[in-house]
Amino acid sequence: MLIADSCYQEMIDSKARSIKARVELLEGSTLLKTFSQSDHLKEFTVSREGDSTKVFGYGICQKLEVKLLDRNREINIVKGQKLEVAVGVGCEYIYTMPVFFVDDVKRDENTNELTVVAYDALYKAAGHTVSEIDVFKTGYTIKSFATSCAKVLGMPVKYENMAEDCFCLEYPDGANFDGTETIRDALNAVAEATQTVYYMNNNWELTFKRLDVTGAAVHTIRKDRYFTLSSKTDVVIGAITHTTELGDNVTAKSEIIEGTTHFIRNNPFWELLESPGAAVIDALAAVEGLTLNQFDCSWRGNFLLEIGDKIALVTKDNVTVHAYVLNDVIT
Repeated sequence: MLIADSCYQEMIDSKARSIKARVELLEGSTLLKTFSQSDHLKEFTVSREGDSTKVFGYGICQKLEVKLLDRNREINIVKGQKLEVAVGVGCEYIYTMPVFFVDDVKRDENTNELTVVAYDALYKAAGHTVSEIDVFKTGYTIKSFATSCAKVLGMPVKYENMAEDCFCLEYPDGANFDGTETIRDALNAVAEATQTVYYMNNNWELTFKRLDVTGAAVHTIRKDRYFTLSSKTDVVIGAITHTTELGDNVTAKSEIIEGTTHFIRNNPFWELLESPGAAVIDALAAVEGLTLNQFDCSWRGNFLLEIGDKIALVTKDNVTVHAYVLNDVIT
């Protein structure tokens, strides 16, 4: 969860809220124009979507859609330019989201409303291959491999909720990559081998985060803060199985927890290990009992929450359950 001045938290908790927002258009590092509700900005929506069938081993790319009123046809936005969203509550504005790169601009000729669609830098990861990283065909650790992938995308790396030891497995001859894999697939493999999810944070850092199994929730959604709440199927990790095309399956199963099996298929970082069983056992120890209590919840929102944050929800029956911010829409 982002740390902000007390005025932000007071506004989030207040019964009557007055929240302002603006969207900034940039060319490189040059600010071209600022849109706010006092002129062109009608609405913006940020969508973040994870994988509802997995608890780690994937990235969450964020999508921004901005609606602007342009009656005088004076706004010119082109693909590749940057958009930044800032939120304010009477004190300084805060940037809670990453930079977004414009992908598409459409105009409604009847209303002169512009709809601008933009994505964070992870969107570009599918357009690059492992052959481009500077440690390809050399020895590396998972950490240096991840850092090199991030470098291709033009960003630093950050690690949260874990000991960095899980990123220190060494590969003197490289892991099992042939260079044709996309950077996005490679980052998924990194996240699988380290039991993490990854995303772009508000400082434009590629962030690997392990979901917190035992810690306290950083925020509680109380009954008076949501409009609708419905539960879906829960996912509990009780075992991890690593599979390969040769059928050399290795499984680690919890002795105390009944739950689903998380399958890791053909992970390049585990395929060449002399004892992949040890890696699977370590992986299960890190996430054993991790539970995804899945909910559809429409609520007032807290713009300081980050992807992967552990939250608590109080149901209509006064039962408190825990969940994680992995799939959400902010409007």
